Amino acid sequence: MQIDWTKTAIVITINQKMELEVSAELNVFELKQFLLYELNLDYDINKLQIYFKDILINDPYMTLSQYGIQNQKNLKLVFK
Repeated sequence: MQIDWTKTAIVITINQKMELEVSAELNVFELKQFLLYELNLDYDINKLQIYFKDILINDPYMTLSQYGIQNQKNLKLVFK
């Protein structure tokens, strides 16, 4: 499968210092795995919450594009 990054790239800003670019074709579980790996965190993946415009996106099988997230910079991570 080819991914058109010009349409599906999402930039996640973490602490205004670090930016990660991911595909909107990732599902929520894959995004959580990617973030924990890239941030080198030893954290329970099931407790990581991701918000988009203050809406919790938590269905592990839905892709970010299915949530309507494309070309965005306003994803919020919550570690509880």
